[in-house]
Amino acid sequence: MASGVIEPPTVPRYAFDVLDCETVGPGRGPLRLRLRGRASDGRVLLLDLSGAALARLEPARLSRAIVAATDRATADGASIRTWHLQADEGRFEFGPAQLFVHEDVTAQATAAVPPRAVPLARHLLWRLVFLLLATRSGRRWLERRATRA
Repeated sequence: MASGVIEPPTVPRYAFDVLDCETVGPGRGPLRLRLRGRASDGRVLLLDLSGAALARLEPARLSRAIVAATDRATADGASIRTWHLQADEGRFEFGPAQLFVHEDVTAQATAAVPPRAVPLARHLLWRLVFLLLATRSGRRWLERRATRA
């Protein structure tokens, strides 16, 4: 940057050894695709692609996968970013879609917060509440108590 030359923006690219794929939302709203895998730097990443032009991925597990973007210029000078996935199982085009990248920190959170046993009195209380909810008269009794409070 010292020479004053503006460097071109980098196009996002994510590489995985194994990538799990899950399609959500075939009913109402746009289709959403969740990709989960361990990136080449060792982090577990969740990639959510959201857009109308997404297709279902078969198979649900891909090996040696690369998710990358391609920027195309339109006639009016705007830029459209399209996404594709290249794996041993084939190439999948997603078209223009939004990508949200999350790091899965489940393992770190589990290690940082040790499990704690539920006190016996609280365990018995909730057991009783769920037993009452299983019966019609128990539900009515709990509703009456809740509306009074």
